[in-house]
Amino acid sequence: MHGCTSRLSLPLMLLFTLFGTRSRCQSLVIERVTVIDAIGRGAEPNMTVIVDGDRIVAVAPSRRTHIPRKAAVIDGTGKFLIPGLWDMHVHGASDARASWSHLLFLANGVVGVRNMSGPPDAHAWRATQASNEDPSPTIYLGSPIIDGPNPSWPESIVVTDEAQGRDVVRCIAQLNSLGRSLRHRFNVIGVTCVA
Repeated sequence: MHGCTSRLSLPLMLLFTLFGTRSRCQSLVIERVTVIDAIGRGAEPNMTVIVDGDRIVAVAPSRRTHIPRKAAVIDGTGKFLIPGLWDMHVHGASDARASWSHLLFLANGVVGVRNMSGPPDAHAWRATQASNEDPSPTIYLGSPIIDGPNPSWPESIVVTDEAQGRDVVRCIAQLNSLGRSLRHRFNVIGVTCVA
């Protein structure tokens, strides 16, 4: 018998894992699961995967795997385990929807996203996100939306011509390289970089 053995369902155990309820357990073990590694090999049934902290430390046939003491053990019979997914076109990962969208991403196996429109103060958002202990995918932010007159989104940076558009992109790149963000909107008449 294992010191911290648990025979909960896979989705339930993974949700518990997200919220840190395994504090007394050293490792997470998923036994008898079919592994799909997404590098060209076929599905590998009856495998055991051992996770220690935030690292996968073993993937091996179940019959040859030693289960660590105090491990939380999940029975993966009839289940599949795949690498974490990335969604490269999302909205809502950095705004008011973030509190629930992050959990939905993770619950559906999405461990990383590219948010198509970032907040005006991306560096402040990143600092806040880094100190936030809530579970979340890895998030890459785009710049705020740059749009022409009559923008689709009210928070868009409005430009009126190609030259102004290029100035805005150049300004955003410059601010990012300096570790700064946009604190105010660009105005329509002239581009103003605010550091």
